[in-house]
Amino acid sequence: MEPFVRFDTLKEEQAVLRLDNVSKNFGGVVAASDICIQLFRGEVFGLIGPNGAGKTTLLNILGGMDALTEGRVILDGKEISGYNARQLTD
Repeated sequence: MEPFVRFDTLKEEQAVLRLDNVSKNFGGVVAASDICIQLFRGEVFGLIGPNGAGKTTLLNILGGMDALTEGRVILDGKEISGYNARQLTD
């Protein structure tokens, strides 16, 4: 009989989505600062916070609506930092 797969062993696989030190500034206003996230296949992830915490800004960066100021976004092993919405859908 096969043993159950332990959750912590799944972390050895490559993250589906990874944000490395992502930041976004609008002029002198810091909307998001130094965000680091790794999402793995099968995970459920919630993004919560108060008004003005940068939730929408982060989603706009991931969707190509806003360019990030610093950091990297990696999707399925490919860096997509700076891609616009059209490039993400091609």
